[in-house]
Amino acid sequence: MSKTIEIVESVWKSLSEIFRHFLPGILIIGAAYLSHPNCFDSVYLDEGKWLIVMAVIAITVGNTWFVMHRYCVQQVVDYGFCWFKVGGGLCRNGKCDYLEKVAAHVFKYCNAVKQNPELGRHVRFRSLSVVLMYIVSELVIMFAIVPGADNALLPPHGWFALLGLICFAFSVWQNALVRRIEGKIAPSPSKGCRITD
Repeated sequence: MSKTIEIVESVWKSLSEIFRHFLPGILIIGAAYLSHPNCFDSVYLDEGKWLIVMAVIAITVGNTWFVMHRYCVQQVVDYGFCWFKVGGGLCRNGKCDYLEKVAAHVFKYCNAVKQNPELGRHVRFRSLSVVLMYIVSELVIMFAIVPGADNALLPPHGWFALLGLICFAFSVWQNALVRRIEGKIAPSPSKGCRITD
């Protein structure tokens, strides 16, 4: 019975890793289709070869966007959290060794969640959900700013861009919440800043 549970857990983990990178790609292709449908005139999804091509593009683009977002956009937001002491970070000026604190926090956090794997899974799910929120808001902003002339969804004004900015603000808020939860799992040292990964 334990062997079956291990197999199910292994399959679930593998699917969640694929889903994590595949879903952003599907969203990106969907947003591109809605805002620039003329770019898809020669794509025929009823043909198997096009489904394979679109799946490869979705995985590649989704994975790339996920990584670039996580380690560019979200890292800048995280540095701002550190600078402004959001969620327990103690950095007040540019003298905080951000890179050193990131490395120390990741090590401390990973050791802490070994004691409580369920809590670690919860934070991981929350973190991935926040990244997805960010990606959706970035897509809305990007495709609202430069829609195609023949788009089927976006009006010719900035309401969708405003909606994207509001969603981005909610993403930052949720990011701060995840940071605070992580701070409870792996408390900050008495000096320096605590960084989330």
